[in-house]
Amino acid sequence: MADEFNDYCYELKKIFDNAGIRCEVDPGRERLGKMVRTAEKEKIPLLGVVGGDEQAKNGVTIRSRKLGDLGLFGAEELAELVKRAIGDAVEMEAVGEKKEKNPDQNAEI
Repeated sequence: MADEFNDYCYELKKIFDNAGIRCEVDPGRERLGKMVRTAEKEKIPLLGVVGGDEQAKNGVTIRSRKLGDLGLFGAEELAELVKRAIGDAVEMEAVGEKKEKNPDQNAEI
């Protein structure tokens, strides 16, 4: 992730940790495409992407391993949707609408 988004990524991590959702921040220096491929190989169910647009909207763009790009979600909204998906044992798309795709994806959380 770009260093300018470090603080925001760790703020998001706190929100998800407080909601009981396991979340890791990857400060790796690889290109976004490589990070996405690595996450898919490791079978990470949800990948959050953070950049300037996400920070400005207090959100995160989500990519699902099974469903692809789910779009931009508000941080609190996402925490609730993920908790509901975990509780109901369903995919994210089953509990929330697919969001508008975000072209400004600069970093990974």
